[in-house]
Amino acid sequence: MLDKIKMTAAETVDPQCFVLFILSHGEEINGQEVVYGTDGRYLTKKQIIAELSGVNCPHLRGVPRLVFFQCCRGSTTLCHYCCLSIQSFLAGVSDTE
Repeated sequence: MLDKIKMTAAETVDPQCFVLFILSHGEEINGQEVVYGTDGRYLTKKQIIAELSGVNCPHLRGVPRLVFFQCCRGSTTLCHYCCLSIQSFLAGVSDTE
């Protein structure tokens, strides 16, 4: 995951702003909030934010950086409720809109 973040940040040309959304599973390990990658390994939120610092991404110096984490925590799943909400939303939307 960190390689993808580095690559995306490096490919950003003349940015006015840098926005990163991470949607994943997370939890707290040894007092650190962590986010899991698709490979099953995790990174701390601090590691991710540090990777976007002016030291690690000099071309982002002076550029606003927004990082949004949407990470479930714990063993309770909300998928059923999310699916119901999406279905309810889609029921009121036609393909022609």
